[in-house]
This record gives sequence, C-alpha cells and structure tokens, in this order.
Amino acid sequence: NIPRQWKFREWGSELKMATVQSVFSFTLKKVSPFLLAVFFILLVRIPIGTGISSYIIPMVGLMYVFYWTINRRRVVPVWSIFFLGLLEDFISGGPIGILSILLVVVHSGLDNQRRFFVNRSFLVSWTGFSIICIGISVIYWFLEAFHFGGFLSPTPLMFKVFSTIIFYPIFGWIFGKYDRAVIR
Repeated sequence: NIPRQWKFREWGSELKMATVQSVFSFTLKKVSPFLLAVFFILLVRIPIGTGISSYIIPMVGLMYVFYWTINRRRVVPVWSIFFLGLLEDFISGGPIGILSILLVVVHSGLDNQRRFFVNRSFLVSWTGFSIICIGISVIYWFLEAFHFGGFLSPTPLMFKVFSTIIFYPIFGWIFGKYDRAVIR
C-alpha cells in the first residue's frame, strides 16, 4: 500500500513534467518555422561562384511570410517577419529596414486577404505569390534607388524576382512537409 500523499506527489510531478513538455512543444512549434527560414536565408547566401550565380538569390523572407501567413498565421509573429527582413537586408548589403517594413506590410495585407488563398489550388497561390513578389521587388528597387541617390540597374532585381518565383514551389513544398510533420 502506497500512502495517498505519495500518489498525489507522484501525480503532481508528472503533471509538472507534462506542463513543461507542453510549453516546450508549443514554443518549438511557434518558433521553429522562423528558425527554418533563418537557416534557408543563410543557406541561399553561401557563395557558389561568381557571375550570374551571385544574382540567383531568392527572397526567403517573402516566401516565409507568404506561406506561413496563408497556411498557419499563428506561427508568424510580426517580430519574426521584421527580424528576417533585417537579416536579409544586413546580409545583402542593402538599406537596413526597408525589406523588414515591406515584409510586415505584406503580412498585414495577406492576413486581411488570406481567404482568397486558403484552400485554393497551388497554381492560384503561386500566381498570387508571383504578383506580390513582383510588386514588392519593384517598390524595394525604388526605395533602394532613393536611398542610394541614383539609378540602379534593374538586372539584379529581375534575377531576384525570377529566382524567387521559380524557387517558391520548392520552398513551399519544404514548408508544407515541415508543417505536416512538426506543426500539426
């Protein structure tokens, strides 16, 4: 016979352990998409060579914002979007903060209009992403030109937009697999 107090204490420690595990699990589910995006931002910036390959760097932050805002908006806190924009600006050598603000604006707009993208075909989602990518890139290009005080060549912009649109299905697939395996 085990005294009733011991059973209660044993149950209490299991309850505390379960609470710690659930808090850890919740935190991991909330932060892990952000950490995955940071990993991909750093991965795509690894220098492969010179020439045209240095232009083919997709905007992972935009892909992160689009995918997770549409599919799991609860795992996309605004601080993570702002930080990813700062990270991409810092690594690319662009004006710090411009991409952060643009990504937060995209998140806000998508959050309000996500009903147009939820449960639609991938082609509809990809088309919407492409339109948003082109629009944000043109705005970023104008703001960057204003910041540097002169005309900037549109060639790097075109490569960045093209590579972001082309790589979105790959990153969307990876985010989707991760979403089904970890988040749900």
